[in-house]
Amino acid sequence: MKKLLSLLTMAVFLLPALPVGAATQTGNVTLKWNVSASLAMTLYTTYTATPSSGTTATEFTATNGGTGNTCTAPASETAGTVDFGAIVPDLVDVTGCLYTNAVDANIVTNSVNWSLGEALAAALPTGYAACALPNGSYTFGSAPTTLPVTQSTRTSAPAGTTCAGITGSSALSTTSLAMITSDATAFTSASPANVGEDIQLLVPAGASTGAQTATLTFTAVAN
Repeated sequence: MKKLLSLLTMAVFLLPALPVGAATQTGNVTLKWNVSASLAMTLYTTYTATPSSGTTATEFTATNGGTGNTCTAPASETAGTVDFGAIVPDLVDVTGCLYTNAVDANIVTNSVNWSLGEALAAALPTGYAACALPNGSYTFGSAPTTLPVTQSTRTSAPAGTTCAGITGSSALSTTSLAMITSDATAFTSASPANVGEDIQLLVPAGASTGAQTATLTFTAVAN
């Protein structure tokens, strides 16, 4: 027994000495990221205050001195379509058909440098013109900090035989019309940008009969 205790005691003394304190080291790494611009656009036609696409269009006629010329909206509208309906032209004077709450471009973006434009895919038939009129306090080519849904307050079609002759309107063509330019405000899904407009179609005197269509393309760019 004494021999065993002696061996154990010897074994303890032969164990390597442990350090008095442990050494600690720290190191750093850098985490990096770059958030890209993102944008989502939804187009509403015959737009409501929600906004959403409506089915009941309101249209007014500018006779411009003509007699019997009328613009009659369809009984029910289809989302994605601005249908000026049945138009009876004057044989001497231009007929103006104002479609109120025609299109609302709903924009959600994290960009602080975004723009919106619209252009016709192809030129309108000879003698026709389409004029865009902004709804609300914004003007074409501006960069507002707020863009709530704003419906039209127009209760009649403005007189005029050209877009230039209609106050506050801009002609639509195959060249992009700058609606919003270099806007420095990001708009969240809780408070999106809503860029709304009325459209007035100018129909030439004695326009040929038949159904016609045109495509209006909206392009939003986030930088």
